[in-house]
Amino acid sequence: MKFGADLTLLHNIFDAVEVKPDPVRFYFANAYVSAVFFPVLFMRTDGVAFLEHIRRHDKAFWFLATKAVSRYLDPVNRYTYRAQLKQRNLAQDLDRAPIDAYMNKHIPEYHAAHMPKRKRK
Repeated sequence: MKFGADLTLLHNIFDAVEVKPDPVRFYFANAYVSAVFFPVLFMRTDGVAFLEHIRRHDKAFWFLATKAVSRYLDPVNRYTYRAQLKQRNLAQDLDRAPIDAYMNKHIPEYHAAHMPKRKRK
């Protein structure tokens, strides 16, 4: 939360010196992206393209990330931690077909329990 406070403070500083920059860009030498939040990321980006980019450039992280995100795609809720529960609920609203196909292709243990139930006609 420290960085959120820094961003709020920066906004207050801009107001105090009467500067209205548009836009403000931040550049980071590195960043940690937790797989816990991939469902929210996948709401704004192509999840398959993102996972494939990670697979090509950082196989160790890809392995951990796909394992983690596959848990959120499981329709059975096993979480009590609020952030995990929220991400799991968001994952249920994603366009799951391409993500499920990708996971099935690359993860042998990604099983039918993760697949959304087909609607009956």
